[in-house]
Amino acid sequence: MGLGIFFMVSMLCYGALLYYFYVQTRAFAFAEGEKQIENLLFIHKAIHSFVEKEQKPEIYRLKQEGLLYADYFSPKLLSRTYIARGIEEHFSQEREKIGLPPLYFKLATENPRNMINAADALELDILRRMRAGEIARYSELVHVDGHYSIYFAIPASKTVASCLNCHGDPQRAPQELIEQYGEINAFHESEGDIRALISIRVPLDDQQFPISRNSLILR
Repeated sequence: MGLGIFFMVSMLCYGALLYYFYVQTRAFAFAEGEKQIENLLFIHKAIHSFVEKEQKPEIYRLKQEGLLYADYFSPKLLSRTYIARGIEEHFSQEREKIGLPPLYFKLATENPRNMINAADALELDILRRMRAGEIARYSELVHVDGHYSIYFAIPASKTVASCLNCHGDPQRAPQELIEQYGEINAFHESEGDIRALISIRVPLDDQQFPISRNSLILR
């Protein structure tokens, strides 16, 4: 009888230790993955900043000096959203070359110029909360298509004066932009707006992250 009780207590203690190490390992793995994704998101914010502070002013200078016609517009040079998404697509292609799954990436907004950036219900709620100042970033462990992934979102850079050339009054936008995208979507913004959030989902190894979707971190 005494031996049986001892055995049961030992098994309970062993199970408790296993669970403790599982929780600690899970938390560490999630935190490390979160850091890597956050660095990736900051790289995207740096790309946005470069386009806004370096690339766009150079295009506008060429226009002012008459070296480029006034209605010129190419998203490959003037749209930080287009550029960031293009870089992310190339990044995912390089991952796939070595057998890694592609990343989910979106500059999610409720008023996209390109519908590929239309926010889903979760992204709309996160964007609303970021605009209200409730949260500065959002992260969650999710289970999608049979695989675990870390989902992470931060706000895109706020709208500045130069953004309004293409996102303000459509009557003042370059004619080539109107011809490509129309005069309805992604206009009438104001300086200081949080236009979108950078939304990314990175697949994780299921053996390292056997966790339920209920694991949630908000900051």
